[in-house]
Amino acid sequence: MKCWKTSGHGTGIDMELGIEQSCNVYFCSLGQKCGYYAIREMALNLGLGKKSGIGLDGEADGRLPPARAIRRLGDIANTSIGQGAVEATPVQLAVLAGAIGMGGRVCSPRLLISQRSPGDAAFVDLPATPLKNLGWASSTGETIRRGMRRVVHAPNGTGRNAKIDDQTIMGGKTGTAEFALAGGNHKKWGWMMVFAPYESPRYAVAMLVENADSGGRTVGPRMRQLMSGIFGKKVDNP
Repeated sequence: MKCWKTSGHGTGIDMELGIEQSCNVYFCSLGQKCGYYAIREMALNLGLGKKSGIGLDGEADGRLPPARAIRRLGDIANTSIGQGAVEATPVQLAVLAGAIGMGGRVCSPRLLISQRSPGDAAFVDLPATPLKNLGWASSTGETIRRGMRRVVHAPNGTGRNAKIDDQTIMGGKTGTAEFALAGGNHKKWGWMMVFAPYESPRYAVAMLVENADSGGRTVGPRMRQLMSGIFGKKVDNP
C-alpha cells in the first residue's frame, strides 16, 4: 500500500508529521502494531459505527467492520486510514473532530437547545448530555491536536487551503475516500474536518464533497469559506 506521495515521507516521520502530511504508510504501519481490536474499540468510543443520536430520521449508522472480517494485515492497514469497509457520516466526523479538539471528551450532538409547548410563551432549555471523557493522557491528546494544527497552518500541510489567517488558528484533517467503478474507473470523495478556535474549541465541522480531486484541494477552500463566515472574516470565494 502506497502513500499519495509516491516517493515517500522518509524514515524520520512521527505522529505529528504523519497527520500533517496524511501519510498512509505511517498509519498503516501504526495500525498493524496496534491491532484491529484496539482500533475498533477506540473508534466506537469516538462515535463511529453507530448513530450519533442527533434525532434525524435518515441518520445512518456508518460501518466498522467486525473483527472476524479482518483476516490479513492489509485489512488492518486499510481500516487504519478509513478506507475499505469503513463508512462514516459527516455528523460522526464532526463529533470526532470535536472530541480531538477537547482532548478526548466526546459530545452528543443535538438539533435543539430549547423548546416550548403550543400556547406557551417561554422556552424551556434542554440540558445537554454530559461529555464522555475517554481518559486520554494529555500528551496523547496534545500530539494529535498539534498534528491537526499543522495540517492547516504548516506550509505543506494537506489542509493549508483551509487557512484563514495567522490569527484564526484551527486544527484539521483532510481525507480522500476512493472507490472503484465498473470498467476499472475510480472516483474520489473529498473530506475535511476541523475544530476551532484551537486553544478553546467552540466549533467542530465536517465537510464532504463528492467527485472531488482530493480533500485538501477540493474541500480545503470550501472549509476556509465556511469558517471565515463563522469568524466574521472576509476571504475570496473558492
